Amino acid sequence: MVTKLSAALIKQSQEAPFIFQGRVRAVGENNLQGIPSAANHALVEVEQVLLAPSSLGELRGRTLTVVVARPVKTGSRAVWWATSWVFDKEIGVIETARADGVRIMSAAADVVATRLAALDTLVVDRVRGADLIVAGTVVSVEELGPDGIAEGTTWRRALVRIATVLKGEAGAEAAIQFPGIGSPRWAAAPRLVLEQQGVFILRRPTREPRLSRMKISGAWVALDPNDVHAPSSLARIEAFVRVAELRTRRTGRTR
Repeated sequence: MVTKLSAALIKQSQEAPFIFQGRVRAVGENNLQGIPSAANHALVEVEQVLLAPSSLGELRGRTLTVVVARPVKTGSRAVWWATSWVFDKEIGVIETARADGVRIMSAAADVVATRLAALDTLVVDRVRGADLIVAGTVVSVEELGPDGIAEGTTWRRALVRIATVLKGEAGAEAAIQFPGIGSPRWAAAPRLVLEQQGVFILRRPTREPRLSRMKISGAWVALDPNDVHAPSSLARIEAFVRVAELRTRRTGRTR
């Protein structure tokens, strides 16, 4: 019998960046470099993913560190709703809700399907406001160090070798600056990694309101969770570019 989602879990399903089923492998431990283990840390092996940032690649089979909101037992299974915490060689997330057992998955999938349909509108909005949209591969990642203005946030710059330009104009490569660790302001921003392939929805830093007081040196930024997509999304993003162009034309005609 499928467990019916409560109103609180439906709300979590509409907002949480991570929804996955997993098994607890250890309690009071983490696999994050430089972060001490704590009693509310748990190592959770991901068995099935309903929702996660596409920039992180395939999470099924990986072990995540979860900061749990209530006690959990080794060997137990649950569906986890979580928000971002640490994106590095290993991934840490913060639990916002949990449902014990595995029979809840089909009910959760219905909610996520509704959410994903709504996300299309958000992606079209990002596409419409983009200065450049490209598909390509990250060929290098450079550490830039902390920015003294944005609460000590560290920054990195990725160089992307461009295979396809979907919107705007670009040469063979594009530099994308992105946050590493630091201010919660950037908790949901995509993190890029070496050899990552994807579709990148980019803006000039001067058009990103959250950078208005920062001395950012990157040529482009992708700071919204909907700005980086897996290579399999190329055709979908191309369609969104056409939709955005049609909406812009219609808006222009009505003025």
